Amino acid sequence: ILDNLPKLRPKNVYLHDVADGLPVNPHEKENYVLRVQRYNEGKHLVSDAIECVIDTIQKVKDAFNDSEIHVVRSNHDEFFDRWANSHNWKHDLPNAETYFKLVQIAISSKDGIIPYLIKESFGDDVKCLKYNESHTVCGIEMSLHGHAGNNGAKGGIKQFAKLSTKLITAHNHGYAILDGVMQVGTCTDRFQA
Repeated sequence: ILDNLPKLRPKNVYLHDVADGLPVNPHEKENYVLRVQRYNEGKHLVSDAIECVIDTIQKVKDAFNDSEIHVVRSNHDEFFDRWANSHNWKHDLPNAETYFKLVQIAISSKDGIIPYLIKESFGDDVKCLKYNESHTVCGIEMSLHGHAGNNGAKGGIKQFAKLSTKLITAHNHGYAILDGVMQVGTCTDRFQA
């Protein structure tokens, strides 16, 4: 996808779910068969997942070198914060060293682990949007991932369509339009683990 889109020369590029978070996915925490499979496939190291985030952003940055790159705070990014807060490193020695590094970041960073690591790698060249930080283009709100809804509920296009603001979300990884809300898909293979 990076072969064709840069030809459009967008002023702004917005990235959602820059972290897949396979090794720290809380929904798979108790799925031990899957965890063994990931281990056997070499997809269990948290440091590799972080390296993938930085490499992906670098590729996007290189492809869109005239564009401003914005990372929208997303639920997959939060997986790392949740992991640092609740993980028992004693049962995951291959990730113990990374765990301690991420806990230190979690303690010192107000914005989260992934935004901290992106800032550390790219400085001001990549902007990580914070929760409740508005960023609009032509009156369309671009800073909402869409995983969090009203009063702690899960987000959804029907809920967002009731707002008085036009916006674009990306949480559901599928294309949809409802009233003033557009939900975008993904540029990844959703069926590849």
